[in-house]
Amino acid sequence: MRVCKITLIIITIFTTLFSSEVGITLINDAFFKTDKDYTGSNNIYYQFSSIPLKVLYQIDVYTPEHTYDKLPSPPLNSHPYAGFGYFGLEYINFFNYLTVTLKPKLGFTGQASNASRLQDAIHTIISVDKFNGWSTQIEQKLIYQLDFRVDKNFNLNYINILPFIYFEVGNLKNRESIGLEISKDYYYFTFTSQYKLIHTSSNLLLSGFDNSYKYAVVPNNYINEFIYGIELKHNNTGLIIKNHYQSKEYTTQNRAHKYTTIINYLKF
Repeated sequence: MRVCKITLIIITIFTTLFSSEVGITLINDAFFKTDKDYTGSNNIYYQFSSIPLKVLYQIDVYTPEHTYDKLPSPPLNSHPYAGFGYFGLEYINFFNYLTVTLKPKLGFTGQASNASRLQDAIHTIISVDKFNGWSTQIEQKLIYQLDFRVDKNFNLNYINILPFIYFEVGNLKNRESIGLEISKDYYYFTFTSQYKLIHTSSNLLLSGFDNSYKYAVVPNNYINEFIYGIELKHNNTGLIIKNHYQSKEYTTQNRAHKYTTIINYLKF
């Protein structure tokens, strides 16, 4: 009898802990018929139900403009080839109407990021020419980053208003942001919009790890980002689609950047 009770407790804990959410995220600028700068990301994540913790693996891909895809190395003043592949955690907690989110990341740039392999695989699937300059990507380094966000939630006539501050610190990027997110919930869907002002203290994806600006790419001090999107929900499944519009990230960037985030998730 005691063994049965212990077994039942273990099964209950295991079921509670792992009845949660799994999802896949696709970020790409191909939806706007471009292929440049922050050109895409893919991740897979698992969200626990009994604790506010998410685990994920993600690969970020950066390239010069697709018009340079046949060149063995990109021209100066264009975004260098770069990738960042990492494992991450996302922990959320609540303090007196504040939502605090911590996102530690640990991974590699360079060949170990697998960014070139990911892009080559995607371009093969969609029958698009591969980029030829990945041998010039920024060097391989062990990267540690910590993202930190604080939100304050207000509700006005069933409209959620979230002012926030956001920090990215580590040996790859150091940026600070303030912004405002507004969302409206309905039964099967949620509309959301967001504005974010980003200050860049350092971005080694542009300058290189020796901070020598050897690619002749200088980050802009401030970036404006606008986001709007929709979340569709039905039973245990959901689909989130967001469009991002960014002002120029670096001084020699030809034009502002646009890309789309798609998240498909399943709760179980």
